[in-house]
Amino acid sequence: MSHIPRHLSLVPACPYRQAIAAATAEVEKRQQGRAFCGEHPWANAFLRHFCGTKKSAQNTCAA
Repeated sequence: MSHIPRHLSLVPACPYRQAIAAATAEVEKRQQGRAFCGEHPWANAFLRHFCGTKKSAQNTCAA
């Protein structure tokens, strides 16, 4: 069985990339539904997914 390099994988193994992919999908879905996303929707969604919180984190998270 051959090994697939990490940069060519379909599912991101890096938690940063997983959070970016999830945040991108969330913000695009909200924008299609014309929901209000706030002042910094991309940054807030990334922090929510990366830190594992349901609310937008106003303070920094421990990574």
